[in-house]
Amino acid sequence: IGSICLNAPSGVADMAHDRPPSSGASRRTRPATAPVRNPVSSPSPRPPSRNGDLQLFAPCPRGLEPALAEELAALGANACRVTGGGVAFAGTARLAMIANLHSRIASRILMQVGWGQCRDEDSLYKLARRTEWERWFNERMTLRVDVSAHRSPLKSLNFATLRVKDAVCDRFRDATGIRPSIDTRSPAVRVFTFLDEINATIYLDLSGESLFKRGWRGAEIGRAHV
Repeated sequence: IGSICLNAPSGVADMAHDRPPSSGASRRTRPATAPVRNPVSSPSPRPPSRNGDLQLFAPCPRGLEPALAEELAALGANACRVTGGGVAFAGTARLAMIANLHSRIASRILMQVGWGQCRDEDSLYKLARRTEWERWFNERMTLRVDVSAHRSPLKSLNFATLRVKDAVCDRFRDATGIRPSIDTRSPAVRVFTFLDEINATIYLDLSGESLFKRGWRGAEIGRAHV
């Protein structure tokens, strides 16, 4: 979860030592300047939970969605819902951290921060602009935006990516006078946007690199045995 502040309850910083509880169609994807490694395949948007849980989404390889839903439920996830390419679920900030540490199937963990109807680039900009980014990170953190789509009416995903980036930066500039810098290689914050026929869903990436890269490489990588 890195630089993003989830306003987790006290003691969350120590949860790294916890054990987990026992137990479609074609898609177009383009980023701003570099390929999307894990394009988002999202379910229909979901409103914020009334009990304060975060709305989360875990992408995974196609065909593993039912197994991922079982794994997340065993970790403590609520309202798991299988969709093409991943599982939508609800939970606390602590659960998001646990999923990042212990999920063996998810590619990454995403947190939904905005959703709404999106028929054109202007409505996408307005949706991203009214999202309260300052709740999660500040203007001095570097940013990357990726957009993926399924049957979206928007003609250019490159331009859609630019509009989301501008909306985030413009909100910070108006509030603080500073625009976040863009870093497509190693950003502090990653924003994913998924577009379908009607809606746009905006996520913050809580994982950073893909989860298969967790901690198995040392500081110095030796030569391969083969």
